[in-house]
Amino acid sequence: SMAVIVYEILTGKLPIEASDGENKIIYLRRVARENPVNINHYVKGLPSNLANFLMRTLAAKDPVERQGLKIDRLAKEFKLYAETLAA
Repeated sequence: SMAVIVYEILTGKLPIEASDGENKIIYLRRVARENPVNINHYVKGLPSNLANFLMRTLAAKDPVERQGLKIDRLAKEFKLYAETLAA
């Protein structure tokens, strides 16, 4: 998902890291069940709107839960963040 890509761009890490030698099936099960490390752990000063939106999107495992968590909203939050960095 785009939220995974943004998380990885901002942190340099996947939302849920695979352990060394971890079986791919076990890893995918963990991705389906676990929530990622909060992005604020890695990125200090990230606007709360962007951080909260990313974390809600990454935590939404069921497609029904992701209703309303649209790419245009992510783009808007990311643009606002980029503008604060440029200022």
